[in-house]
Amino acid sequence: MVGELPPEIGYLPRLQHLDLENNRIEGTIPSELGKMVRLETLGLSSNKLTGTIPTELGRIQRMGQFMVNFNDLSGSMPAEICALTPHTEDGGLLFNLWADCGTLGGLECECCHECCDGLNTCRSVKHGPSANSDSYVGTKMEADGVKTFVNDDDDDDYARMFAEEAEMYFDEYGY
Repeated sequence: MVGELPPEIGYLPRLQHLDLENNRIEGTIPSELGKMVRLETLGLSSNKLTGTIPTELGRIQRMGQFMVNFNDLSGSMPAEICALTPHTEDGGLLFNLWADCGTLGGLECECCHECCDGLNTCRSVKHGPSANSDSYVGTKMEADGVKTFVNDDDDDDYARMFAEEAEMYFDEYGY
């Protein structure tokens, strides 16, 4: 796909998965995407997107994966999106959040699970009370080629259980 994302794409409220990674999409992310309230996956990585991430995307309560790495986005990850991550007080479903952030990219992100740079390199980021521990929490888990992240308190037994549940979810939905 080449060109800009049309705002009308947001008028597909029943769409569950939108994967537009590895295209040549330019311009900004339309705020109308926040109307896609049933969206579970939003993949916009490896494009030529610019500007900031719309706060309206925080309305997508079911979003489990949001990947915007390898673009030219700026600003900060909106607090409304960070509130969707499991390590927050509300305990959202967003367990896979990738962006070009921190010292590696141009986007400030306090809640990203992976921070990437322009050289196709990403690193895991730990969050929460166990960020400095050697537990599974906040780390990349891989099983049968399925990658996910464990982002909960500091219980390694729970972390293993979460990784197993994530793998079953991926198997069921074909990720």
